[in-house]
Amino acid sequence: MFKIGEFSNLSGLSINTLHHYNEIGILKPEQIDEVTGYRYYSALQLVTVNKIMALKDAGLSLSEIGKILYSVPSIDSIISMLENKAETLEQALKNESDRLNRLRTNIFLIKN
Repeated sequence: MFKIGEFSNLSGLSINTLHHYNEIGILKPEQIDEVTGYRYYSALQLVTVNKIMALKDAGLSLSEIGKILYSVPSIDSIISMLENKAETLEQALKNESDRLNRLRTNIFLIKN
């Protein structure tokens, strides 16, 4: 078992983030000492941290991540969520590309 500071160093998550994840229920300490209030995390919880980070990187909200981790949605449901995120990201990329093209056009017009 690791104290919260040790787990923070191992996981790469700040202590504040670990507190927040505990508050919203996506990563609760394995054990809390009743006397000191120290929070302890297990090595197995590093797997959960990796899942959280991968899902965050995919663009899912913490609420969506919590549903995936603890409500055991179907594979089809997870795939659908990820496909929706991919479509949203593709649209955002297209919008930014269009914006970049307009900016380059404006630069050209200003120069000439």
